[in-house]
Amino acid sequence: LPDIRSTCSEEGWAMQKVYIALSFQEAHVHAESAVPEHMGSSGRWNDGITQQVCRESCEQRARAAELLEQIPKRFVELGKSEMLARKLLHTQRESLAELREQGFLTASEASHMEHQVLEAQRHIVNAPKDSWVPRHEVDSDSRLFLGPS
Repeated sequence: LPDIRSTCSEEGWAMQKVYIALSFQEAHVHAESAVPEHMGSSGRWNDGITQQVCRESCEQRARAAELLEQIPKRFVELGKSEMLARKLLHTQRESLAELREQGFLTASEASHMEHQVLEAQRHIVNAPKDSWVPRHEVDSDSRLFLGPS
């Protein structure tokens, strides 16, 4: 479990806001692309609803972007990097399963490689955030208060 002090710290709150805002933006991008697929054949009524949903989604993404602008860039960059690393490792696990199913890897080889991916995922989750950035950047942001709002 993450250390409770890191979760309640100023940096912890900032990172939580970053994860939420970035995930929110990604969810809206996904929704915008999924709405036309679910609306079926085009027609005036469907086109109007699709446009309204996309307009509202765009507004919500803009609000999330405004929140991200209020957070120091180093936290936003760290959040993006961590989320990308997690996504890449998840994709790698999926690829290993496919390679195993196709017979390119034995069960033992796939298991060994998956173990390495899981270790990397655990490292990302458990590594102190200040280990990802140079110490002078951590010190310069330590005076910021980004508590819950």
